[in-house]
Amino acid sequence: MKIIKKIILFVLTLILLDLSLALMINCTFKDIIVKDILIESLKSNNENITSNIQNEELVKSNNEILYEILQDKKVQDIANEYLEEIIDILSTEEDIELDTQDIQKEVIEYLKNNKEELSKKVGINITDEMIDQAEKQMNDIDTKKSLEQQISNAKNNMPKEGKKLLKVYKFVVSEKLRIILIVSMIIDIILIILLKHSYYKWLKSTSIAIISSGLVALMSSLLIKLVIGHFTTVSIKVSTLQIAGLTTLVIGILLFIIYFIINNVNKEKTNEISKVS
Repeated sequence: MKIIKKIILFVLTLILLDLSLALMINCTFKDIIVKDILIESLKSNNENITSNIQNEELVKSNNEILYEILQDKKVQDIANEYLEEIIDILSTEEDIELDTQDIQKEVIEYLKNNKEELSKKVGINITDEMIDQAEKQMNDIDTKKSLEQQISNAKNNMPKEGKKLLKVYKFVVSEKLRIILIVSMIIDIILIILLKHSYYKWLKSTSIAIISSGLVALMSSLLIKLVIGHFTTVSIKVSTLQIAGLTTLVIGILLFIIYFIINNVNKEKTNEISKVS
């Protein structure tokens, strides 16, 4: 009976580890795509373009401006919104128009509202005239038509497997999956508590599962960086996954410390009672 109990406890701990990893991916995967891959790729492409410019100061200022703009959460939110729209269009057979006007408007509004802060950070006076010129250039090249054509070509040439992968991506980052994972974790922990027959001993199994998932996430982030760095020329950060892994690791360690303290206190009480008796 004890062996069966240990086997069930081991399986529940493994399931909790997997659920914890899945929840981490669900919460961070969208940021990994936008912050660590999409934005880093844009920065790398910009550096490649500006590397042909002879004026070093111009290159430096251009890269600094782009860096500061791309680090802003508002810009990352715009990129996220833009990415979601494109994925929706590519993953369905229906004809959906890309709402580029709102995205373009948000970018210009961001520049206007943050021009003073950006000017201080990059050491260049960003004027209203410069922003107006950027807006005029966006309108002149007909951004909407150009993007719609590119997306239409991508959609027409995309194989069925590609569309299926996009649908999988949408499910992986969905709130629906997040709720399923959280409920599953709660049920798993309740089952561990029932097996342990203790108000605190479940913390040991739970902390081990969470610490393990944090370590797996940290090791995976390093592996991803090495693989991408080896096969491509794009410098990709994996800070989002690293932060998530580190946060999960700290939570797991804190839970284990709580378990350790309570367990020691109970042992001391038991020893005192046995001495008295």
